[in-house]
This record gives sequence, structure tokens and C-alpha cells, in this order.
Amino acid sequence: DTVAIQAAINANTGGEVYLPPGTYKVSSLLMVGNTRLNGAGMYCATLKTTSPDADVITVIGAGNHVSNLGFDSFVARTGGSYVNFSGGSSGGRIYDFLMERAYTGISVSGPVAHYIQHGQLRNFTNCGVLVGGGQDHYLQYLTMNNEPNFHPGAGIWVQSTGNTNISDCDIIN
Repeated sequence: DTVAIQAAINANTGGEVYLPPGTYKVSSLLMVGNTRLNGAGMYCATLKTTSPDADVITVIGAGNHVSNLGFDSFVARTGGSYVNFSGGSSGGRIYDFLMERAYTGISVSGPVAHYIQHGQLRNFTNCGVLVGGGQDHYLQYLTMNNEPNFHPGAGIWVQSTGNTNISDCDIIN
């Protein structure tokens, strides 16, 4: 499904790509410039990766949104993120999402203003959210919970930032 979804993203730069209910087998995708990737719901449309360590979605450019999607893996994750707001991104947003069995759920290193909102991260092995740079990032209404056999390094790991705002987040296990 990687090729078809990437083709839809490329054809709709500046617009929206909608994923109807289903499980989509993907390796890695690239979002560039003011594009919205919107699923049928976090429990209905799932991107399921085949890679143990690749970023599933790498976001570059400004104004990209990812919403109403689930993320999971066919294999044990040993690296990478489900969503990586890279150093070349700004004003990105991910909301209404579910992430299962990630190494790192979301990485943020873009220079300014990323919003991570209304999400659930479960059974990750490194961390739920990694902030590795930039400023004015907003983490709101996130729930992170691991089963007893998962031992992450952190729920939210802030390595470097000018300003990260964290509110109404629950880190349970």
C-alpha cells in the first residue's frame, strides 16, 4: 500500500488524502508542504509498518496534518518513529491517533510550532514522544500506557527545546 498512499500524497500536495477504514501495509511515507493525511478514525484506519526501524511518516515542510489514524507494526520495532516531524518541518499537527508497539511514537525536531494532541500511545519500547529540538511545541491530551512486559525509557523525552508546552497528559506505566 506504500506506493499507492505515497502517490496520493504526492498528487494532493496542499490538499487532503483520506484513508477509508482498513489496515494499510506500509514501509515509509514522506509528506511535504501543507498536506492533510486523514483516516476514517484511529480505530478504523491503521497504517501498519513492515519495517523494524524506518520512520513510517517523515514530515518536511510547513502545515502538514495527520489525523484520525492508528499506527501499528507487523514486526518488533527497534528504531525509528511512527511520525517524525523532521528538522525541515514547521506548523505540523497530529491529532486523534492511536499508536501501538512503537519504538518511538512521535519525534519532533522541526524548528517551530508542532501540535501533538488527543492521542493514545501503547506498548512503546523507547519513548512515546521525543522532543529533539525546536521551540513552541504543544503536547496536549495524550495518554501513554504500557503493559508490564514493556519497559520504555520515557513517556515524554525532552532532549533539547526552546519551549515545549505539556498539558493534560497521562503517563500510566
